[in-house]
Amino acid sequence: MLSIEDVTIRYEARTVLRNISLDVKSGEVLALIGPNGVGKSTLIHACSGNLRRIGGRILIDGHDLRKLPIEQRARLIAVVPQAVRLPELFTVFDTVLMGRTPYLGWLGREGEKDRSAVWAALDRTCTRELADRPIGELSGGEQQRVMIARALAQSARTLLLDEPTAHLDLKHQAGVLSLVCDLAHDEKYAILIALHDLNLAAQYADRVALLSNASIVAIGTPEEVLTEGNLSPAYGLRITVYEHPAHGAPLVHAGHR
Repeated sequence: MLSIEDVTIRYEARTVLRNISLDVKSGEVLALIGPNGVGKSTLIHACSGNLRRIGGRILIDGHDLRKLPIEQRARLIAVVPQAVRLPELFTVFDTVLMGRTPYLGWLGREGEKDRSAVWAALDRTCTRELADRPIGELSGGEQQRVMIARALAQSARTLLLDEPTAHLDLKHQAGVLSLVCDLAHDEKYAILIALHDLNLAAQYADRVALLSNASIVAIGTPEEVLTEGNLSPAYGLRITVYEHPAHGAPLVHAGHR
């Protein structure tokens, strides 16, 4: 489980996040939503251990993130970043194998256990057939699934995803988020995901945390958080929320009624 306790993050005189507290439990997807620049990606980075100067505590399975050696931290928590540049000639297999770095010995050579973990991650993300393909030849949706496979190869049970559906078409958005939900519900991963699309958050998240003015202004189920009263002031425009006719989740419309 991931626990964020009273976390405050400042850049010089600017407070980006103030007194943030929330838990992400095994078996659930918690979506971070809010306007651009509100601190969603910053919180993801803090939870990955990449930001050191923060107030408060972040615990992973009860361990203070700041006190963990980097190898141990990487065995407990894996990150799928918003944008990553990898050598275009790297094969998919070698890219996913990078997720095994925390387990490699001092010679840095993979063993059978590492290769088995890579194949299992490729199977889980339906990318086995891409194993020998160079990363540079893949579509955006394929690359995103490969990055999730790399995270799964770490064998960490907590996943952080920063806008994983950015720049993907509808088909690949659905595929990536369906996989994320399956990992949480079927395999009991704890998943924290930053999303800008409110309707995707409504459909795929178990709980939603709305960030505004550096703070969490609402947290709960999509039905509890995605309301006109919460969203309109947070985003600074008129927002209307309907019930989705197919699955009953909130359906968010921005603009005139």
